[in-house]
Amino acid sequence: MTVQTSVSRAQRDGNTFVPATPSAGYQHGEMLYRNGKPLSRCLTDEQAAGWNDAADADLRGALAYLRAMEAEGMPSRMCDWVTES
Repeated sequence: MTVQTSVSRAQRDGNTFVPATPSAGYQHGEMLYRNGKPLSRCLTDEQAAGWNDAADADLRGALAYLRAMEAEGMPSRMCDWVTES
């Protein structure tokens, strides 16, 4: 997972630590994913990276939930949102 960051010159040259924050384009891509918009709505590579990272995080969470449910004895086929390939 690659996070695009933006750090101002003052932050780089100063003695005060200021953590880098994701760029506006990256955050916009995450927002597009969270609002259910398709990847084709991303206009820049930064937006696409944010969209893809948000989708990957969502999938990792769903898979962790399924593993926990299966550990408790519920088979994954009972989850109607899981598609078999």
